[in-house]
Amino acid sequence: MIKLKYVLSQLTIGLLNRFHGVAAEILSLHYRSDRDGNETAIARVAASGNEA
Repeated sequence: MIKLKYVLSQLTIGLLNRFHGVAAEILSLHYRSDRDGNETAIARVAASGNEA
């Protein structure tokens, strides 16, 4: 079970970093944003744990 949690966390980190790399926002059906010149809601790049 611990290995599964680790794999899922690494997958999530990888996905967030890939989306961040192309400046794409990950949205849900309940998310709403006004495009009025404010900053986008892009998550920061996360460390994968393998990097020091």
